[in-house]
Amino acid sequence: SRPRDPELETEAGGAFQALVDAVTALQRDGILRDDEPVVTARFVWAVVHGVAMLAIDGQLHEEGAVDELMRFALERIASGLAAPRS
Repeated sequence: SRPRDPELETEAGGAFQALVDAVTALQRDGILRDDEPVVTARFVWAVVHGVAMLAIDGQLHEEGAVDELMRFALERIASGLAAPRS
């Protein structure tokens, strides 16, 4: 394993906490399902990170493929995490 930069880890932790806070706020407002906020944030992070890594690794060759996949992923995240309508 590679050595970790403490400053980078602090920044990454802060960014993840901002995502958790956003999830919690959206849950409080009844927009997102009332799932565990940290797990929900990890799910969002994992999907977005996965698309980003595919793009970085050059796996999405067709023109517009990155934008198309990111748009699709974000739509599915939004619909999958949306609070059920009464």
